[in-house]
Amino acid sequence: MNDVSSKLFSNIRMPVQNVLKSYGMEKILIFFYIATLSQQLSSQSSDDRFGRFSKLDMSVVKLFHDGRPIGSGFVIKGYYIVTNFHVARQIIDSRKEGKKVNDTIHYIPSLHNNFGVESVGDRTRNPAIILPDFIENDTIYNYGKYSDLVVLKTQNKKNLTSYLPISRRYYFRGSEVIAAGFPLALQHVTISSGIVGNEFFGPFVPREVSSLLPFARPWYGQSDFINAPGSSGGPVVELGDSKEKDSVIGVVWGGRKAQGQNIANLLLFYEEKLNEINSENDSINMEIPEHRELYEKYVTLSSLNLSNTQIPIFTNVHHLRELLNMLGLEY
Repeated sequence: MNDVSSKLFSNIRMPVQNVLKSYGMEKILIFFYIATLSQQLSSQSSDDRFGRFSKLDMSVVKLFHDGRPIGSGFVIKGYYIVTNFHVARQIIDSRKEGKKVNDTIHYIPSLHNNFGVESVGDRTRNPAIILPDFIENDTIYNYGKYSDLVVLKTQNKKNLTSYLPISRRYYFRGSEVIAAGFPLALQHVTISSGIVGNEFFGPFVPREVSSLLPFARPWYGQSDFINAPGSSGGPVVELGDSKEKDSVIGVVWGGRKAQGQNIANLLLFYEEKLNEINSENDSINMEIPEHRELYEKYVTLSSLNLSNTQIPIFTNVHHLRELLNMLGLEY
């Protein structure tokens, strides 16, 4: 080695030797080990997030009746679909009254995963039916009605490749959750996050059915995830240490609104008035001042009803477990 190279190498080597003397070889190795482990954990965390969201993509479905979107649902063990009772109430009540009605609900699964475009054909491709118990058994009918839960049986399990486990334990205020569904009937499943902010009991069930039910008041949870019409029936999932430990702790059913009930009552009033005009005159004539005024108020109230701030509410998983036990279904 010539003098120039020797001096250059010496200048490079000296800082390294000083570092080793100051910190010691063991500390240097520990530093590199921690840096490598941190990078691995970061990568695992990223993979875990992708895995748990992919599972939701494959387990949450969009529901249709007569080609019209009616809400969200999710797949459970046995490839049954859980959704809100109010999503299918019109069908159930019509069947109980002996009316002839199309009682098939169709679903679209995994749409986001396939990067597909929803077509009219998709809306009638995958059939499911409401379990007969909700029509024939008064106890199960009323349990579903007052807990706002119903279970559908898939006809061919087509395109269903995953399901969500049901939590067997209680959650706590502050628990981190994610909710999934199709708010505003969007084409792809939407996932949002929040925490459990509160728990409360709903109104007492009517006295005439209270003897049929094992609860006097439905049990609800409150959160801050995204909620809008179309989200009803989607799962609320508590995040575990890994995607394998994620589990359903509730079912989205709606939200509390400031003065929401007053707006809803007024909206119903004007809707009935417009329906009366429709039945009497076959159509609404915007040239008639009374018709135009009623229609304008209805549109304004509809906008307020949709935009009014609301706190997302979900049915507690306790009711889902109890209902599935009554139906004899595994979860």
